[in-house]
Amino acid sequence: MGTISNPNLKPISARKEESGASKKKKRKINNEKTAKLADAAAKFFKLDSSSTPESETLSNDTERQSGDPDAADVPISSASDTALEVQENQGETDSGVRGFEIYENAFIASDPSTWNNPLKSGERSQLMSNRPLQEIPKQGEQGSVSFNVSQYNKIGSNPNNPNELYARDWLLYSVSTNSLFCYCCSLFARIDSRKTQSPWINFGIGNSGFNDFVHQSRRIKGHEESQMHFQALICWRQSEKASRSGNSLEKLATAEMQKGIHHWKQVLHCIVDAILYLAKNNLAFRGSSSQIHDDNSGNFLSLIELLSKYSPALAIHVNNLSKNRTSYLSPSIQNEFISIAGENIRREILKHIKSRKFFSIMFDATPDISHREQISEIIRTVKISKDGCYIEENFIRFISFDGKTGEQLTKMIVDTLKNDDLDIGMCRGQGYDNGSNMAGMYKGVQARVKEINPKAICIPCAAHSLNLVGHNAVNKVPAAKLLLGQIQNLYTFFSASPSRWTILKKHTKKTLKAQSHTRWSCKYDAVSALLEEFDGVYEALLELAESSEVNAQTSLQKKDMEVDAGAKHLRCLLDWLNEFRVNGYDKSLEKAKARASEIGVNCNSGFDYRASRGNRPSRYRDGVQNPPTQSNEETFKSEFFQKIMDQIIDEIRSRFQTLQQVASDFSFLWGHKLETYSSEEMKKNVMDLVKSYGNDFVGETFLREVEHLKRAISAFLDKPLQKTMPLDILNVLTANGLQEQFINCHTALRIFLTLPVTVATNERSFSKLKIINNYLRSSMGQERLSDLSIISIEHNYVKDMSFDKIIDDFAVAKCRNVQF
Repeated sequence: MGTISNPNLKPISARKEESGASKKKKRKINNEKTAKLADAAAKFFKLDSSSTPESETLSNDTERQSGDPDAADVPISSASDTALEVQENQGETDSGVRGFEIYENAFIASDPSTWNNPLKSGERSQLMSNRPLQEIPKQGEQGSVSFNVSQYNKIGSNPNNPNELYARDWLLYSVSTNSLFCYCCSLFARIDSRKTQSPWINFGIGNSGFNDFVHQSRRIKGHEESQMHFQALICWRQSEKASRSGNSLEKLATAEMQKGIHHWKQVLHCIVDAILYLAKNNLAFRGSSSQIHDDNSGNFLSLIELLSKYSPALAIHVNNLSKNRTSYLSPSIQNEFISIAGENIRREILKHIKSRKFFSIMFDATPDISHREQISEIIRTVKISKDGCYIEENFIRFISFDGKTGEQLTKMIVDTLKNDDLDIGMCRGQGYDNGSNMAGMYKGVQARVKEINPKAICIPCAAHSLNLVGHNAVNKVPAAKLLLGQIQNLYTFFSASPSRWTILKKHTKKTLKAQSHTRWSCKYDAVSALLEEFDGVYEALLELAESSEVNAQTSLQKKDMEVDAGAKHLRCLLDWLNEFRVNGYDKSLEKAKARASEIGVNCNSGFDYRASRGNRPSRYRDGVQNPPTQSNEETFKSEFFQKIMDQIIDEIRSRFQTLQQVASDFSFLWGHKLETYSSEEMKKNVMDLVKSYGNDFVGETFLREVEHLKRAISAFLDKPLQKTMPLDILNVLTANGLQEQFINCHTALRIFLTLPVTVATNERSFSKLKIINNYLRSSMGQERLSDLSIISIEHNYVKDMSFDKIIDDFAVAKCRNVQF
């Protein structure tokens, strides 16, 4: 018979040809069994009416495969029934459809041609816990010769009992590639066995297994008697036994892995907590040493060492630290956690901003310790909630930018909003300082942004404007400038020497104050301190002479200030200034004379030199006599008091026109206007606002809402209608579910409250900048600076931050896909 090339293949044994009657009798039995098999198969498959009946399909399949000599030895019907019984015992889905159990990782468990090769983590466990079902091929879909389902069973060795069958539960049929695979060899074959490229273990996406169906009986038998299959089968059974007892290697490995994950999560929790604590409190991280137990290891490592005394997991980690071992304490890891935490806060803030629809932008710049221009980005929105509506101004980031022109700054702002996924079309307000490049009427940032979005109204910062009012008024009146200069010189005289400062403190309860060029309130503090402690300063000067040693306060700094409240404060200030201009001089003069009399100062002293000032020499008089000179009091009143008061009033009126105009446009929604406005005035204000904001409102509906607004909110107010502010009305509409009936009024109030009054929040962020980026930390990178700043400024978001989320993001950023 010749030499057998494959030792696993057995020679085909000689057999005696059956008679025709015997074949006819067997065919009849097969047809009966086939009909029974068709009924059983109908439970699992729904065939089209146009397709071949199950009985004909299975009968033809049997006849076509009769070319295989071994096929005639097996009773097809009996084997098929047994195979179905095995499949039913293995499992059936609730819907009655079996064989296509799909897991979350999108592979079909019953089809090895859809598995990943090599198997990913967890897939082996899924295949072991949910053994794949054995598929039955449909005749006619895969070719003339296909898999015979009778091969799912093996005939016993007893010739007297041909119906003694054993299930081949290791045999899998792939519907997608019309091929066979060995389940146990695919999962448990040794690596050196896999190198043989056996078709039985050639699983994987797009791969096909054994498909020599002409000799399927012999080749299946040959594979199950091979050494590779024996070894894989033993491993499979051992694994099943261990799995049933709960002591499987994979379960033990999984339990150990989960224990390790829990340990590292506890360690990382402590590390993240330490990082956020230092960031919230603006503390430095690093010291001169990078060793945890050194004296100069820095705040971070010292804090980790402290926490390790109270955290067993961290204590084990610290004790196990050695060279070339994972520590998660390096500066680069610190930066990664800071970046993840900062980005999570920023993402959460931007999500809230986008959900609130309307927003205002506020940008301001200052140089840092490294002489880089740092631009602070603040977004102002209105938080809508039934528990209460609030104005929020959120810090987003610091931007290092060297551009100075309006065009460059506008491009930077537009690009920044685009990167934050904020629609500039929803911007309703702009807040900047009074620099020409930002607030310029024609080429400033505000003008260029309004070209993009005409609804983005720019209101110059009220605090900056008020400071410029005082600064410009004083500079245009020489007498006032000289007076403030003398007060500053007096402060400089005492503060320049510790001994002189000690003498000053001995005679005064309140020390003198310095003046600032950028904060007008400091000038008020300086003048007030000198006025209150004039006697003590006078005594201190006398003591020094005998020895051998020779801001108006403003409420416009509140970050949640409303435009209406700011305009109201300005109106009160203007009224007070006009009244003081008329009556204030005489009252102040009486106080000054009384004070001078108390300390023995002559009221006319210091003014004598003015008698000759302004007189022309005789050779230039041309016979024209000078008019009679004014008295000292009259000269002081006309050249100092009246000039400076007129200048202050004019500056306030010119610099706050936009603020007052915006407040006037929305004023018909306030309580006192709802009571006093006539229907014609109300209609005119509503239509003017609709014209300015276009599709934000519906004119006729808006007018009807305003007509019913007074009656609707009066029942819910706990104070008189005249005293209600915009935020009060918004809270009433929101808390009582009236925003749907008054949607235009609700929208108008949200837009109005979104408009910024000052850029005080930007100035506060600069205070954090100077604390975080001080001279000891001047080399800090831009990304770390922004992330540390947002953690410190928006610390309320840190309280609600999930440490597990930070750790998961860190794990995703550090993971690597490695093929083993």
